[in-house]
Amino acid sequence: MPGQPWALGLELGGWHDALRRIEPFVTDPEARDRIAEMNAVLEAYGAASLR
Repeated sequence: MPGQPWALGLELGGWHDALRRIEPFVTDPEARDRIAEMNAVLEAYGAASLR
């Protein structure tokens, strides 16, 4: 909801960091695609949070 504080910012940042760290070691193409999608969502959240 607009105007509501998001209390999971640190946790989401931790997940984003972890996904970026493991991404180079993932060999399964489907898993790589999922990681890329999750990172894109987390990056979009981060960009929206700066507004």
